[in-house]
Amino acid sequence: MFCLSDFKQLNFSDQLLELNTLSYQQSVKLLKLLEENFDINPFILESFNNKYYSDLGRNRTLTFLQFFHR
Repeated sequence: MFCLSDFKQLNFSDQLLELNTLSYQQSVKLLKLLEENFDINPFILESFNNKYYSDLGRNRTLTFLQFFHR
């Protein structure tokens, strides 16, 4: 039988508090969680990406995204 009381409603404030606690107490776990579930590519502006890879006499041994995976 379907019962609404079996489900917990998500509270945004509680989620932020939990993330904040996790960031202080288990920062490595939080970073691993973000790495596995969050794609940063859509947040990088194309103009920034173009400037990073433009030919300015710099030899780029790492891609921009590899800086976040170190």
